This record gives sequence, structure tokens and C-alpha cells, in this order.
Amino acid sequence: MIEWLIQRSANHPHLARGVPPEGFLSAAERTVFDNLYSARRRKDWLLGRWTAKKIVQTEAEKLGKRLSCSQISILAGKDGAPGIWFGAGDGLRPANFSLSISHSKGASFCAVLQPGMIPLGADMEVVEPRPRGFVESYFTEAEKEIIHRASPEQRDHLTTAIWSGKEAALKAVRQGLRLDTRSLNCLFPLPFRTFAGDLELDSWHPFIIQWRSDPTYPALSGWWRVWQEYILTLVTTVESKPVPGCLWQIEDIN
Repeated sequence: MIEWLIQRSANHPHLARGVPPEGFLSAAERTVFDNLYSARRRKDWLLGRWTAKKIVQTEAEKLGKRLSCSQISILAGKDGAPGIWFGAGDGLRPANFSLSISHSKGASFCAVLQPGMIPLGADMEVVEPRPRGFVESYFTEAEKEIIHRASPEQRDHLTTAIWSGKEAALKAVRQGLRLDTRSLNCLFPLPFRTFAGDLELDSWHPFIIQWRSDPTYPALSGWWRVWQEYILTLVTTVESKPVPGCLWQIEDIN
């Protein structure tokens, strides 16, 4: 099962300022952080690490491991996808978890799955109007048809959901936006239910992922939900599903 967590930078003043608290980063992470020169990038990077470390701590405790934040390193691999290492200094060893991190406008969304190396992608996007030409440039004909058939009040939510689904799927195969977003279809059923008060939005709903070009990529399944002003999507192989209702708010940093 996919475990997931959402955190806001406003919950911790240091993170809101882009300042790592004492004892939060490992030595390897500190090196990466010191080379981030954009203030926004620093804030997003720290928020993603905080969220990821908190959920990894919880999952490690299930395996009998109690780890401080500095004993967990979240480092990008050569393909840019995040990986997890336990230990310190020269004693870092890879942890057997799949991890995906997303952030958007002061919030971070992370998902973990055991064992490691299972395709996993998480994405969060604020629901907002997209620029003219966005759908035409990045969406497939099948996706454009769904948006065309949707009611006007559904279109911003649906466009955001399709884009988020694409981001999550491309993360799951460790390609990101290096791969053409039109290489896959992300298909959502109509009517796309987004109105406030819809109790069904308290749980995850499936959407369809179809590869259009390269058959070497694995078959993927996707789930989506609304959370406040965001669309959340999770993508992995067909054997795994997200845990329902796993939303935490964590105030401490260590």
C-alpha cells in the first residue's frame, strides 16, 4: 500500500524562511543545500525533505528502526529521482523504499512504498486556469476530447488533474518532463466531480493511464483526489493502492 503525507511550510517557521533547523540535514544533504542559490528552490527543497523524512521515519519504525532526521538522507539519483539512504558519513546505505516528492505553493506531498524500485510517482497541483494554448501544446487528442466534453465549471479541475496525472506517471518511470507529455494518455471519467461538499472526494478515485508510444514502460495505475485547493495524483504499478485518509499535520522537526 502507498503511504502518503502532506505538510505545509507554514507549520514550521524555519522552513517558511528557507533555513534548515539544527540537526535536520545530513552532511550529504547540507552539501546539496549549500549549492541551491534560489530562495524559492531552498524553501521547496527543505519542505520536500521535511515531509519525506517524517513519513520515512514512520515507515522505518514499523521495521524496528528509530532514526533521527539527520540519519535519513534524501538525495537525487543520476536521473533526478529522489532516493533514501540511512546512516551517517561514510556509512550511508540505501533504504528499500520507493519515494516520490511534489510541492506546490507552500505545501509538499510525499509518498512511499515498500519494497524499493517499484515505480511510484506523486504530484500535487493547485487548481487554477492554465494559459491559452497549454492544453493544445501538452495534451493528447483523447485528453483534449475529454476536456471539450466537460462542463465549463469542470474544466480547470479536469485540466489540472490530467496534467498532474502526467507528472506523476512520468516520475514513476523516472523520466520526468524529459519525456514528451503526449507519450501517454491520462483519462478521467465524466462527469468529473469537483464541487465542494462531495463526500466522495474524501477518498481516492482511479484514472486510466495508457502509453501511446514506448511499450517498454510498465503498465501503470493512477489515483486522484481533491485536497483543499489542490489536485493530488498517485501513480504506481497495478499491485498497489494508496492508503485512504492518511493526512497528517506534524509540528516537530526532529
